Amino acid sequence: MKIAEKLKITLKRMLSLELGRIATDKAELVFDGELEVGTEVFIEDENGEYVVPEDGEYVAEDGRTIVVADGHVAEIREKEPENEPENVEEEVAAEEIEQPATDPIEQPEEEENESMEDKVARLENIVNGFADAVEQIINAIAALENRIAAVENKIEDLDKEPAAEPAEEVEAEEEKPKSKLAYLRKN
Repeated sequence: MKIAEKLKITLKRMLSLELGRIATDKAELVFDGELEVGTEVFIEDENGEYVVPEDGEYVAEDGRTIVVADGHVAEIREKEPENEPENVEEEVAAEEIEQPATDPIEQPEEEENESMEDKVARLENIVNGFADAVEQIINAIAALENRIAAVENKIEDLDKEPAAEPAEEVEAEEEKPKSKLAYLRKN
């Protein structure tokens, strides 16, 4: 996964923005935006990290088959229609009952704008925090580069110096003869 994608997903998680999720027979697929052909998908591993899912077919709870290749949706196959129910009117009536009484589109725009402004403010704070952290990292790298340069200069100076002081030549003292006879022979 590209660093930009990881950062985008992490920021969405931190901002509590919802990522799309769909439960399948193999794993829950996580995606950003709408689930359609070409959408990048991930699965959440045991460490909470988003990783690219294995290529293959994932059957969703709604019966659709999502074909994943190289971390992207390659195809979405709708559930094959089964035998039509005998009483279609009862099914339609049941669906009407399940619909919520209030439409989320009819919510006041002021609440949505305020919450979006709050989210933007939080995002700005996070970005500023990242900027401060990056600045600290850059300063630390510069300090390390200076220390490395100083060590390299010291090594160069040490290379120019001899490893040890030159040995002084000391004249050997004449050995004292062990006996007077040895002394006389020598002289």
